[in-house]
Amino acid sequence: RRNGGATGTRTRARSAARARAPHLGDFLPGAATRHALAARTARAAFLFNDSATRCRHCSPPQRCRSPLNDSPFVSARRRRREGGGRGLCGLGGLYFGEKKLSKDKNTATDICSYSRYEIERITHLAFKAAMNRKNKVTLVDKANVLESSRLWRKVVSDVSIKYPSVNLDFLFVDNAAMQIILNPSQFDIILTENLFGDIISDEASVIGGSIGLLSSASVGDKYSMFEPIHGSYPQATGKGIANPIASILSAAMLLDHFELYDEAKIIRKAVDKSLKLQITTPDLNKKFDNVTTDKVGDFIEDYINNPEDSNLNFSNIYLGQSTII
Repeated sequence: RRNGGATGTRTRARSAARARAPHLGDFLPGAATRHALAARTARAAFLFNDSATRCRHCSPPQRCRSPLNDSPFVSARRRRREGGGRGLCGLGGLYFGEKKLSKDKNTATDICSYSRYEIERITHLAFKAAMNRKNKVTLVDKANVLESSRLWRKVVSDVSIKYPSVNLDFLFVDNAAMQIILNPSQFDIILTENLFGDIISDEASVIGGSIGLLSSASVGDKYSMFEPIHGSYPQATGKGIANPIASILSAAMLLDHFELYDEAKIIRKAVDKSLKLQITTPDLNKKFDNVTTDKVGDFIEDYINNPEDSNLNFSNIYLGQSTII
């Protein structure tokens, strides 16, 4: 176990990064490299966040890899779902804590509050997930200044005793944000609270090349919801440019939730095939400008229905008819 957030550690890491790392812009996947780098093998990744459990797959599918990303990680944050399942609400963290504005409207307060129960629930899920992966959990917090983070460390440390095969690391959130860019392969399961997880998971989406690739699950005691991490995209209405892959992979996560692993695997295989063949929307595809949302979805549906067929009529695909011969 180590505290990777110490000031000296951050200073040394930054100095080493300046000595060995090119500019970040050199790493980000451009139009020419997004698919050329696709051959790298990806393992799925989560981030666990606090309040229903929020699980985000922050590693892209196998066929869309950035040079930053030798292996994917999973981000889990906690976000509690209450009531009749009609949306997300909860008591944990700044987002759902008490909010105050002074009468003169010159002072505002947001209260960050977590209970032991909330932290224990998400922590057990994170460690159980780690046991099926690389047996590594990284808690991201700000325990050097926040009392709520110090409670997270204590509770997570207590729970970790029940999982002796899983290695637990600690990182302060500022250092974690840097390490995700410098060396994402060091992570597997990231466990963190709601605010930190919200920021880190969006940062991680850059590694894959498009936020339109990343799926998520909000798993509560009674209800669960599966959706892309990016939410709605009304600006794309009627334009055929919205990437459907995150929605499709969210359906695969739903199948995983019901232990329909073979069915989920077929969906992911179809998505990987579409990325390999560059049957993707403009956020990933600069080679072909006529591949719309519908065409991507139609191709993936065709592949799911005919997974053994590999001889594709490429001319028809780019005319918008993903016919499998």
